Amino acid sequence: MKSIKINFSFFSSLFLQKLPITTFEENCLQKLNPQKALEYRYSRGKLRNFLSPILEIPSLEIPISAPPGRPPKLKEGFGYVSISHSKNALLIGWSEHPLGVDIEHSDRKIKADEIIKRFYTENEQIELKNFSGEDLRKKCLDLWVIKESSIKSIYGTIFQDLDNWEFSKINNTSFNKKIGLKRKIFLKEIDKYKIGIAYDLKVDESNFFISRN
Repeated sequence: MKSIKINFSFFSSLFLQKLPITTFEENCLQKLNPQKALEYRYSRGKLRNFLSPILEIPSLEIPISAPPGRPPKLKEGFGYVSISHSKNALLIGWSEHPLGVDIEHSDRKIKADEIIKRFYTENEQIELKNFSGEDLRKKCLDLWVIKESSIKSIYGTIFQDLDNWEFSKINNTSFNKKIGLKRKIFLKEIDKYKIGIAYDLKVDESNFFISRN
């Protein structure tokens, strides 16, 4: 089955739940400041715990590379994974095909006019001209989540790839003009968080499975 499994959780359990992580990941904690170390421990433990029943592998045996500051990658043949943080929320996605996820608090303050002018395509700018004020901020943030999830689906970077992606509202896809790649887009708001998922054209949205804990 060509499916996508998503987990949405809060850091409210950050200080209560210490899920198992590998010795390498434990050693990485020593290089991080206290807050980053707590976030790293929680996210990697949660990632392994999430993947274990999907892959039917004990959490500590999952072949995943997940150093701090780098996107986690599964060994070839085990599918694709993506994670994103925002404030006290964590979003994790897995699929048999490439995907990227992004999460942002829906009230995040942004300089919409500057972002649109600098990073968004001509067609996107034309589309956003119909909005102003708070409506413009919301639409700009929606597009940012879409673009960042698209970037993550190819292990790209914001500064190199942000203006290469263009979103089409007509067919709900994002297109990378530089490499000629297209992704389907899923956008949803959960508990005042916007979540974006960019995924392979082979996957149907009816095969999404979203869990919360």
